[in-house]
Amino acid sequence: KRQLLERLATLALDHPASCLRIVRKFIERGGYPDHENTRTVLQAALHCGEPIVEEDARALINQLSAGGYSKVDDLLGADASQAASATPK
Repeated sequence: KRQLLERLATLALDHPASCLRIVRKFIERGGYPDHENTRTVLQAALHCGEPIVEEDARALINQLSAGGYSKVDDLLGADASQAASATPK
């Protein structure tokens, strides 16, 4: 299981949507998110430039947080801060 997440983490920058989709399925089927590798996939998805993928990443982070897995909560804070600083005033 860890090997799967490690491999996805190495592919995440080039294939964020696919990697995120697989991580979601892995978790939905009872897999436990490995902190470092899951975080890498989520970060790649959050900053991939594809709004649908970025929204799905935010939704998965919220789902993980609601389930008691708080090790990725800070990714939303960083994402929200970057979005706010990129917004013209």
